[in-house]
Amino acid sequence: MEKDLKNLKASIIEVAKLMNAKGFICATDGNISIKVAKNKFLMTPSGLNKAFMKASDLIVIDENAKVISGNKKLKPSSEWRMHLRAYKLRPDINAVIHSHPPYITAYTVADVKPPVDVLPEVVVTMGSIPVTAYSTVGSPQNADIIEGYIKNFDAVVLKRHGVLTVGSDIYSAYNKLERLENAALTGVVAKMLGGVPPLPKEEVERLLIIGKEYGLLTDNCIDECKKDL
Repeated sequence: MEKDLKNLKASIIEVAKLMNAKGFICATDGNISIKVAKNKFLMTPSGLNKAFMKASDLIVIDENAKVISGNKKLKPSSEWRMHLRAYKLRPDINAVIHSHPPYITAYTVADVKPPVDVLPEVVVTMGSIPVTAYSTVGSPQNADIIEGYIKNFDAVVLKRHGVLTVGSDIYSAYNKLERLENAALTGVVAKMLGGVPPLPKEEVERLLIIGKEYGLLTDNCIDECKKDL
């Protein structure tokens, strides 16, 4: 059954404007989608500044990125392949956000490991912060590079290209983005103040168990996280 498009459009506009206001995207960067039915996805179009985007600008595409409703003069985001691959690999998710938050992206530009095991909230809710290989913006390879990560993680950092977060709804996906960028900013400030010591290995393992008990982390996710310890 198809979901209420009016409310879903309103939620995308709300989150898009919040992302812009917080500096997680700029100009025409970033893209958002919501699964509205089997093989139907509500998506932000290409080439629009999210701060000025209206509900009438949003389009619905099928599994081949064909625009099936909305303003057919507009094209789907150039990163539609990455969104659709995430939905294919994760039938449990209903929303995907791709953003360009500067602090976490800066870690990948500097080729520095993100603060994976520094903040307990990050470990409990996301387990780890995987970083993909580099791939050309808008290319089919962008969908390929997330495959090994999105199956087990709800937040994936794209080398030099921002972040992909997924969730049961758009607000869940957004919360992971906000938490990830906050962790990155904290790591940068801590480095300026003297250092970024990690949590003890035993504490990280304890936090991973708590995350599983809360239903936030899967066994596969935990196994992947432990490889970073």
